[in-house]
Amino acid sequence: MVDERELAEHYKRPIIFVVHSLGGIIVKAALNRSSATQGTRLKEIAPTTCGVCFLGTPHRGSKSASLGKVAYQISVAATRRPNTRLLQGLEKNSQTLEHVGDAFAQTMLKSGSSLHIYSFREEKETRKYCVFNTMVVDADSAKIGDAREEVGSIPANNSKMTKFGSNDDIGFKRISAQLPRWVQELRTDEALSQEDVRGRGSEPTWTIVAFFFHDRGTSILQKSLSGLLREILSSILGQLPQLLPLAVAMYKKLVKAHGKRTLEWNLEDLTALMRQIVRQRETRIRLLLFLDALDEHAGDNEQLVQMLQEWRESADGYYVNLKVCLASRSWNIFTDNVSDGPTLAIHHHTQDDIRVYTISRLGTLSQGGPRSMLGSRSCASLTEQITAKAQGVFIWVRLVTEHVAKNIRDGTPYQTLEGTVAAMPEELEDLYYHTVARIDAEYTNEAHIIFQMVLCSVEPLTLETLFHASRYSSRLYLHDDKSDETPDMYPEQSLRWLMSRGGGILDVFTGTSTSTPFVQFLHPTAKEYLESPKARDLMERVAAPVAAKSGPYFLALCAQSCAYWTAVIKENMLYYIKLVETDRQLDKDIILPLSFKEPEPSDVYGSNWWLRQQSDTFFQRYKTGCTNYHLSHSSFGDVYQRLVNMVAANLIWLVKGSLPLNTLDIIGNAKRMDIYLLQAAIGTRSLVPAHLEDRAAMVQTLLSLGYPADVETHPLNAVHGGYKPQEETYTPLEFLLTTTDANIPNEDTRLSIAKLLLDAGASYQPKLKHHYAKHHNAAMGKFLTLPMNGLEELYSYQPDP
Repeated sequence: MVDERELAEHYKRPIIFVVHSLGGIIVKAALNRSSATQGTRLKEIAPTTCGVCFLGTPHRGSKSASLGKVAYQISVAATRRPNTRLLQGLEKNSQTLEHVGDAFAQTMLKSGSSLHIYSFREEKETRKYCVFNTMVVDADSAKIGDAREEVGSIPANNSKMTKFGSNDDIGFKRISAQLPRWVQELRTDEALSQEDVRGRGSEPTWTIVAFFFHDRGTSILQKSLSGLLREILSSILGQLPQLLPLAVAMYKKLVKAHGKRTLEWNLEDLTALMRQIVRQRETRIRLLLFLDALDEHAGDNEQLVQMLQEWRESADGYYVNLKVCLASRSWNIFTDNVSDGPTLAIHHHTQDDIRVYTISRLGTLSQGGPRSMLGSRSCASLTEQITAKAQGVFIWVRLVTEHVAKNIRDGTPYQTLEGTVAAMPEELEDLYYHTVARIDAEYTNEAHIIFQMVLCSVEPLTLETLFHASRYSSRLYLHDDKSDETPDMYPEQSLRWLMSRGGGILDVFTGTSTSTPFVQFLHPTAKEYLESPKARDLMERVAAPVAAKSGPYFLALCAQSCAYWTAVIKENMLYYIKLVETDRQLDKDIILPLSFKEPEPSDVYGSNWWLRQQSDTFFQRYKTGCTNYHLSHSSFGDVYQRLVNMVAANLIWLVKGSLPLNTLDIIGNAKRMDIYLLQAAIGTRSLVPAHLEDRAAMVQTLLSLGYPADVETHPLNAVHGGYKPQEETYTPLEFLLTTTDANIPNEDTRLSIAKLLLDAGASYQPKLKHHYAKHHNAAMGKFLTLPMNGLEELYSYQPDP
């Protein structure tokens, strides 16, 4: 389709899809992919799609085997063997269909009112096995449920609803009546758009922008302000190209400031660009911004609220008309700042949906005649009992129905089930306490380790990784068993393992681009409960040595393994070790797993693999041992190599306490060989979050342990060519003031480090002062003119604002 649209006569032609059954799922997934694409031609399909007509599409799956038979035949024809995963994905209320549906809801939001949806359901049942009839796709599954969606029906079964004998068939008339209407609306919109271009004074159309904070997402961009700004700016500039000059001008300014053409927009840059858009007074725009799940923002909510208030205050209502729709749990930080607008408590309107969900979960256990586990009347009675007690809270329903379903499978009588539901706490925190308390005492140590790992992991862990990591850290910490071997586990076994150790508080999900199962908390409230003091009931049953350790400690232990499952852990291992250091939990069991002494096989996830993941020029050149500079780091062996990485990761306590420099030969060798400790402390890419990092403190630590302030090394990071050639050696002060890599956070950090180096006896040339004043910051150039013999004057100096 993308290729066809390259033709001149098709380039601007809108697209209408008419799809039947599984074809509807395929089209939704394709439009989701197009909507999420940024840099290829695929991104053109979703914005130009103006309508989708669904015919018998199982948006929520199907209980019927007929649809599974179709999928079975398709998979066999395509791959010569049945695809059981595809069949599972078509089951009623499957997670696969739910993820496709959720993503399509975001696609519809991006498309705004320009995307029309009409869903037809089958009116007649399909005959099966010449014995009984069934609806292949029931009425509830045949519709998306969006407010803009139109629904209808066709008097045929699922197979025959697209087969028409003539133009007079009722089904044909009903479908064909919609398409001309959409085409006419397109022509009307085009005519109105042309009137806008001719300047007839009509209002600009609304630009719809949406973002969903997702605390359990696989990327930090799904839960951060940077991710929010990237998404909405991309959407705004994509829909309003007349604003692109603002972004281009800012980009050119950033390129000039950093001295390189390729750079990554940071939070400050993104904030400034959005500020320019809402403050500009040349182009009239109307922005409708939907922000969902503010309570899942993994950052400073004060900053988020202030940013939203600034946008609202900057919009003048004429050139920039801004409306914002926010969704969140009722946290004070949000209710106190958005109470001037209309509000809606969604849990007051979910009773019918809760009833449907409960019936779907318990109903399968009440079918099957006299041999069923639960009678249909009993099932209906339990459903009403749960619905009435839930008070609109879906997560409460999820936990209770899982518990009740387990009891039904265990053969619990109906009367006992009634008492079980009646005894369930109504408050979520009490229900979480009840759930955790039911974890078998045999599994409490492992449950604590699992909960802590999921709480602290930077990226979601796969079910396989979590299983191996919990077993490895348990053996290593409790039994001093350092072997990497853990038994393999089949998917069904691993799910049962997670349920028995996680008590139902942990859930499994698959990403939109992979079928790999990841582990997350059932809901943000579950995460908050386990982080609170109220979760101490579990802690009291955990062995004291285990309870004393946190998630970063156990993850750091796992980073010592070179097994395949450690890859996602090892990518962030320095962050975990920094957290362990901050919490003063370092002990003999934590050994920095970064040694480059021995070569590693290509299939080992060890230190060389870790170095290959680092994009920073320091690590790239350090890894290759750049022959132009005759680097000699290998001659210092394992100790020095570990030390370089401790310094780069800002592990101050570990450097001072575990490997004091005065016990090594490094000090003596520093003046005659390439020793990169100060360069690693000053100019490497941040390996830990900025709020945990103190580069000046690391430099001070090295200097206090006797490291020379004037040792000269070849710069492994880019330096400004106007000072002297990079092939020559640089002192730490020269490197600090000439490096062009955007690795040093700000000028205050440069100033603090420069003070420390000069105080320790570092020398500088007048040329360096003039170079810095010309190319970087005149205030630092002025600082370098101060007399170095007056330390009081030195430390009281502040650069000009």
